[in-house]
Amino acid sequence: MIGVFAGELLSVIPLRRASRPVYTQNSHTLAARNLFSLLVGINDYPIAAHRLTGCRNDALAFKSYLDNRIDSAEFALRTKILFDREATRSNIAREFETHLGKAGPDDVAVFYYSGHGAREKAGEFFAHLEPDGMNETLVCWDSRLEDGMDLADKELSTLVQLAGLNGAHVVMILDCCHSGSGTRSLERDVTHQGYAVRRIEDAANDRSLDSYLLPQQGRGVLGSEELIMPTNRHVALMAAQSFEEAKETHLGGRTRGVFSYSLMEILQNSAADLTYEDLIERSRVLVSRRTFEQRPTLYAPQPEDAKRTFLLGGANGTKPYFTLMHEREHGWVLEGGAVNGLLLGDPVSDPTTLAIFSDDAKVDDLSQATGRVRITDLRPDKAKVLPLGDTELFRGETYKARIISLPVNEIKVYLHGDGHAVGLLRSAMIRNPLATSYLQETRSLEQADYKIVAVRDQYSISRAADGMGDVELIRRDGIDYRPIVEQERGFHAASARKVIENLVHIAKWEQTLAVGNPRTRLTASSIQVELLQPFEDTPIAASGKGYHFSYTHSGGLSALPGFRLKLTNRSSQKLYVSLAYLSSQFEINPFLISQGGTWLDPGASVFALDGEVIEAIVPDALASLGIKQTTEIFKIFMSTTAFQLGSVELPGLGLPKPVSRTLSAPTHQLDQLIQEHGTRSAFQASGTGRIDDWNAFSASIVVERK
Repeated sequence: MIGVFAGELLSVIPLRRASRPVYTQNSHTLAARNLFSLLVGINDYPIAAHRLTGCRNDALAFKSYLDNRIDSAEFALRTKILFDREATRSNIAREFETHLGKAGPDDVAVFYYSGHGAREKAGEFFAHLEPDGMNETLVCWDSRLEDGMDLADKELSTLVQLAGLNGAHVVMILDCCHSGSGTRSLERDVTHQGYAVRRIEDAANDRSLDSYLLPQQGRGVLGSEELIMPTNRHVALMAAQSFEEAKETHLGGRTRGVFSYSLMEILQNSAADLTYEDLIERSRVLVSRRTFEQRPTLYAPQPEDAKRTFLLGGANGTKPYFTLMHEREHGWVLEGGAVNGLLLGDPVSDPTTLAIFSDDAKVDDLSQATGRVRITDLRPDKAKVLPLGDTELFRGETYKARIISLPVNEIKVYLHGDGHAVGLLRSAMIRNPLATSYLQETRSLEQADYKIVAVRDQYSISRAADGMGDVELIRRDGIDYRPIVEQERGFHAASARKVIENLVHIAKWEQTLAVGNPRTRLTASSIQVELLQPFEDTPIAASGKGYHFSYTHSGGLSALPGFRLKLTNRSSQKLYVSLAYLSSQFEINPFLISQGGTWLDPGASVFALDGEVIEAIVPDALASLGIKQTTEIFKIFMSTTAFQLGSVELPGLGLPKPVSRTLSAPTHQLDQLIQEHGTRSAFQASGTGRIDDWNAFSASIVVERK
């Protein structure tokens, strides 16, 4: 298993320029649950050429939403507004501490910004965080005055730490260009009349490290001042990607930011509670209808926070559906594509089909579905669909779409053991809509990929070729097996249902592992994968089969091997790159790169987890089963267009529990799985129009515990 370095970097660190707030969990005495908001809108910059029109309107509209839609019985609203000359760099920083910093563990702290953004050179100490060598910044009212400075994204990280110091749920909403890492400008585009691109010139000054609002402590590399930034939990909704421009235009009778207006429209018109993922997906569609080359983005350092309900903070779990909306240029499209595991299939004989649900329906009940659609065209980030039968879709409406048929090579499953228990498994497979797409029962153990063994009042999932080598069990139960995930006790409908759900989970994991594009000009050599020493820029050598780390358990935690993972674009074109971790316990974490992915120019690099040290360990629970070696996998995705990998996220499955027999100790090699099933889900490219190119490949790391 792979784990992020968990030393002092993840604890609260004293700040260099802003003193620690006096509010702590113990001193937090506000009686009600509070929603602290800091709203900033800057129109009247001191330089006439920089002035904007719609930023105050955006901030006031968000205040109106809070006043009218937030339940006063649940939250006490505590709002602070900074307009124009009030919104200086020092005032904004101070209000993070003295206002948002009051938020306690049950509260919400919201920072809303509407104004200019810009970019500035990032010093060498930030080179590992910025592939293009530039910081993204917010332009405060006084930023372009003499001796003024922008508020850099690194400083926002520090301020977020202040706002969340007492455990509050922190939310950032940034309506500015380059906000996906923030600028608005007043340049008029002659092709798209009526829009103002909110961009301001980049800051010209080269800043020293001492000029930043930063933690006092960081971990250096090679004795340099390279820093690892604090990654306190928060959710950021941003108007555009880091290289794009946010726009304002005339909407709803006044000048508004396109992103802010679209966001408010979604929130005002939705009858259901929306997650941050829902909000950003829907805002992308509305923004694409109203403007051009602007794609709202979402960032959450802890991926599960993206699935929380907007502002309310409740966790909704993994989203089992795709969002379906109508786009001006493409018609009805799903917010998910080839990189998310969707397949085109044969449009007549074996298409991918999805059940359609209204916006407020629950997708776990197929009887609530209002129709079906099939995929007709596939891109890396989107899938075009066509309604089936008498299905009616209405423009302006948003739907949920759940897969009911996927043209994959099903995983073959062999069932063995107690007749009643096996019958329960077959019934559970029939009742699980996804099982019919991902699983197929086989009566031949030799043809099986996995087997489910039902003996001794316990269900166990194992690979068909794995065994314990226990002669007594083979003679007594007629089959050799080794559990790979936590067993389910008892033979009843609930335990059988859970076993089938776990096997579908494993099938999804395998499908993501096998994702690739056979019709591509992008190869694995397009992105170079390097593992570097924890605190040196020295590459770690790989063997013929990949990277191999070993350690002695008696050495303690300090003996654990560690590394930093670096990706470099070695192609001749700009590529969007994302990185996912596929663990030996069937977890998929697609958020190893900030914001889920980044654009890399030719020759540019990005570090996983912003350069933090990654540790490798074989858990005690596996070692107790005789498993002393695991293979962990990193999956690299690259594309000529931006995409989101969030829908492939899976939590890890429970570790198997020790059994009452002595186990042998074969290796637990997942790279063998790659060799055996590497072409399980080859994608078909669409035959119409220009197809954005994409591909994916895997890098494996073997971890051995001696």
